[in-house]
Amino acid sequence: VSFGNYAVSLTLDCTGGAVKPYVVDNAVSIKPTVVYVSKTGSKTAPYDTPEKATDDLFAAVEAVAVPVDGGLGVVHVATGTYYRAKSAELLVARAICLVGDEGAGKTIFDGNKKGGQLLHVSHDDAIVEGITFDNAGSYSRVVWLEKGTIRNCVLANGNLNQTGGVLMYKGLLEDCVIRGCGSTDAGNNVEYANGGFYLRSGCTMRGCVVSNCTADCESAGAIDGGTVSNCTFVANGTCSRGTVELLSGTLA
Repeated sequence: VSFGNYAVSLTLDCTGGAVKPYVVDNAVSIKPTVVYVSKTGSKTAPYDTPEKATDDLFAAVEAVAVPVDGGLGVVHVATGTYYRAKSAELLVARAICLVGDEGAGKTIFDGNKKGGQLLHVSHDDAIVEGITFDNAGSYSRVVWLEKGTIRNCVLANGNLNQTGGVLMYKGLLEDCVIRGCGSTDAGNNVEYANGGFYLRSGCTMRGCVVSNCTADCESAGAIDGGTVSNCTFVANGTCSRGTVELLSGTLA
């Protein structure tokens, strides 16, 4: 069976009555569990081979399916810079792995200064790996990690009154670089007004580098019930409450 959307036809044979067909259009959708993103593909849906690859990360995340027998759907992103064409966030809300095959140094998702949130990960099993997320805009956050795992990524140049870098509610941030992010609270006492990161209970940040992050009224990063371990803090700018604010949780 080829990939695509299919109608389902149900025929009801009522005793003593007429035979009546009932058709539901697009009732079944068959999608690939592996899709591809590149600068050289033909942009042919459903992007299930490198030759058919799209250059639109939004389209690729929508096109991939989660295997019915378990495991993750996979979106392979080839070397290149991919520009966000709209202000919507890139939402990873299913059990999929979005991976830059050549690593964050060669795979870039450029927010194109559209503002708002650049990436939102909101599934326990979701993984984002090996991609640079940058240039979200003047009033923007790079990542909301609501659930899931982000690792080996560069998260750069977000600026918002509520955490310009990474806002974490749950999940794991591992071996990432957070750089050039800021919070411009300007004395308004906004919650989460930390430049680089804010962790709530249930979050872990491990082996990361936080650099050149600033906050007008709070800190480069705050731990509010989460755990930060084996992280490095370098050249973070003016922050009224220091580099890291430990409200509760663990800094090791």
